[in-house]
Amino acid sequence: GALCCGGAIASMSDGRSVSASDGAQIVYSVIARGPRVVLADYTALRGNFQQVFPQVLVRLAQAVEENPGVPHSFAYGDYTFHCLSGPRKLLYVCMVDQNMSRRLSFGFLEDVGSAFEAKFNQDEVDSAIAYSMSSRFEHILRKLMEKYNVPDADRGRVAALSAKVKDISNEVSKSVDMLMERSGQIELLVQKSEHLSTSSHSFVRETKRLQHKSSWRNRRTILLFVALVLTLLIWMLWSRCGFWYEYC
Repeated sequence: GALCCGGAIASMSDGRSVSASDGAQIVYSVIARGPRVVLADYTALRGNFQQVFPQVLVRLAQAVEENPGVPHSFAYGDYTFHCLSGPRKLLYVCMVDQNMSRRLSFGFLEDVGSAFEAKFNQDEVDSAIAYSMSSRFEHILRKLMEKYNVPDADRGRVAALSAKVKDISNEVSKSVDMLMERSGQIELLVQKSEHLSTSSHSFVRETKRLQHKSSWRNRRTILLFVALVLTLLIWMLWSRCGFWYEYC
């Protein structure tokens, strides 16, 4: 599946596509430090949203910087990205089906933030490199995602577990409209990402060709060296023993 202009598609690990008829779901969850470093992420689905996400993260980080202290959302195609900011430039982000409740989405992000900040201290967060916390935190993301990806009948009960979701929902409805006006920027970034992907494949092919050429050149050099050594040895034997080795 693909996340692209006009609609995104995600697939289950067994290849089934996820649509509104399956019930709205949290598709992808990320904890990032600022706009560039993803510390941990988790998804049970397949798609290119992990490749597209770095561009989305930059835009969400800009929105947080422009309007700090409030939740942010960005509707894109059939999906919505929600973002909560935390201490130490932390960003908690989830990608959800567009028809999923904002209250539920931000309730999920609140739980993610609480769990993450309880597990890791400031020094760990500040010194962590990209994706270095995934192995220690993705199981928590998976459990929380499973908790919130419940049947519609149970979602009111799950949303009620978070004390702040009502206030969050009211603020988000404003920032969604603000960010949707800039959707063209994300579309261009996605197209650029696809172009870079094509360029990357071309680069890999060219690299393999050059590696093959270099490998053959090295083998040829070795063969020439071996031939030279053998020729020298034969010449020395002939010099000492004669052409027919009659003196040896």
